[in-house]
Amino acid sequence: AYTPKFNVVFTNDPLSRQLFAEAGFKVEGIKFYRRTFYSATYVRGKMLKGENWENLVPAAVARYIKQIGGVERLRNLTKTDKVKPSQPKAPLQRPP
Repeated sequence: AYTPKFNVVFTNDPLSRQLFAEAGFKVEGIKFYRRTFYSATYVRGKMLKGENWENLVPAAVARYIKQIGGVERLRNLTKTDKVKPSQPKAPLQRPP
């Protein structure tokens, strides 16, 4: 596989950080934002139940998901699942 040229590696994985640093790359960590609230499982659960999910993702992400029919695609995928997705737990924190 080919990778375009890059100047910085962004990772929080210790092994990736070590390997890229040893190879001479500049490595920076990624700041996590309210990880207990921004749960993909929780967002997908909201989508599947027909509840508001747009406020849980950046506006550009919500637009893109709508543009590609992401909610419908997710519903179609879960229709064929033999095991239904578990009920997502509510996030530990609510946004202000």
